[in-house]
Amino acid sequence: MVYLLSGQLTCECGKIMAGATSRGRKGELYAYYKCQSKCKTRIRQDYVEEKVFGILDYLIQHVDDEKLRSVFKTAKQIAENYTKQLNTAIQNSKLELKQLEEEKQAHINAISRIDDQGIIRELNAKLMFNKLNRLRVQKYLNDIEQLLTKLKADIFPELIETYDVKKDLSSLNTDGKRTLLMSLIKKITVKKDKSIEYEFGSKDIADLLGVQKSLNFFHTNKITVI
Repeated sequence: MVYLLSGQLTCECGKIMAGATSRGRKGELYAYYKCQSKCKTRIRQDYVEEKVFGILDYLIQHVDDEKLRSVFKTAKQIAENYTKQLNTAIQNSKLELKQLEEEKQAHINAISRIDDQGIIRELNAKLMFNKLNRLRVQKYLNDIEQLLTKLKADIFPELIETYDVKKDLSSLNTDGKRTLLMSLIKKITVKKDKSIEYEFGSKDIADLLGVQKSLNFFHTNKITVI
């Protein structure tokens, strides 16, 4: 089961929603996104993906090519800035990992030279704490690198340079549409009543799309701009 919005949906309580499945009484399989906290808010996968990806259909039907080019130029700039931030975070994490490795080796070397069991126990405790920190930083590093891989900013020049923007939009594959949407939208929040809130990453994007006049189309009770 492929969850196209995996890691992109936030529950009203603030927790990230993850894909899950369940079976009905007759054995039919249901797919949905479920909050990872105790609130257990859930929303059907087909419903929320249809609404979110429907934004591109809205663009094709209601926004002219000139505005679309402006939207994508803004989105491209946002993506490039975000890429720089991710690269900086990756370098900082790698540096922290290197420092933790050096600290680990220093503790190991110290243990080999000491006979005092009290000090050895203290150093072993520090080694355990060091290991937990290394695992934490490594997981964070892996997550950032995966996110950077998904951020395919190179699709934007192709879109904004061609004559028929709407044709290019229609021909994007699922990964391309997902990347484009996540560059336009900073946050998607699922409410307990199943309504959806969109936070756009730029006021320019929101203004160009005219989203404040499109609440009914987006099936949401709130659209904000950060």
